[in-house]
Amino acid sequence: MQWLDSAIFSIGVVSSFLQMLREEEETADIPVIFLTGVGTKEAVQRVMALKPDGYVLKSTTRDELLSYLKSKLG
Repeated sequence: MQWLDSAIFSIGVVSSFLQMLREEEETADIPVIFLTGVGTKEAVQRVMALKPDGYVLKSTTRDELLSYLKSKLG
């Protein structure tokens, strides 16, 4: 399942997809980081309730994004 290493999905399907990933032993440890343009308090709370490994706004600079991804993904 190497295609999962860097897959990009709409937030509309992420909840069930993330649940499926976490339930399978083979995929449970794949890091999931949300990259979104929606930064409202409600949106952040909704996403964080899914317990992703990270949440990044699209307005983040390239350098900040790379630094964040390196810290999360090693």
